[in-house]
Amino acid sequence: MHPIQALRDEHQLIEQVLSAVEARLEELDGVPFPRVFFDRALAFLDTFADGSHRYREERALFPLMEARGIARRGGPVGTSEGDHDYGRVFLAGVRENLDAAESGSPGAVAAVRDYGALYVRLLRHHIGREETVLFPLAETALTTSDLARLERQFALAPPPASCRTFAAEVGGNPCDGRAGGGPTRAVTLRS
Repeated sequence: MHPIQALRDEHQLIEQVLSAVEARLEELDGVPFPRVFFDRALAFLDTFADGSHRYREERALFPLMEARGIARRGGPVGTSEGDHDYGRVFLAGVRENLDAAESGSPGAVAAVRDYGALYVRLLRHHIGREETVLFPLAETALTTSDLARLERQFALAPPPASCRTFAAEVGGNPCDGRAGGGPTRAVTLRS
């Protein structure tokens, strides 16, 4: 598969999970806190979105783009990397409040909702920018040889099996051979 199309397919799968997270964030008041869902969503986002997908972009695609004269600082590559950094901050905010939210702390539930909403909004904007600016730029700048190199790099490591269950539950499967790749952290999903 064309490597830029593989990244686009991954974005669609991440969007499916973002929609599930957004729906849960909207339902937080007046129901038992869905800790298992958030643990599993964070595991997916850590392993797939911030793991293998980010690896493909930051370690494979971005260096090739830079080698073809696309500036990292002040351009779409640097902006995407900055978004990745902010996303990790927002996920940390969710993660840091899970125990207290599960215990019923209204402030912690609000923090999970706020950090989660910031993450969803950031990632949707980020994906839109990559789809409309970064990827078309890559398709123009990269050579056939560059694309073949990306394809080989993407094929080196399959996505982790741990992401299969959660993603399938929310309507997608990033582990079907079209998505993933790159090193990931080991994650155990609780049901």
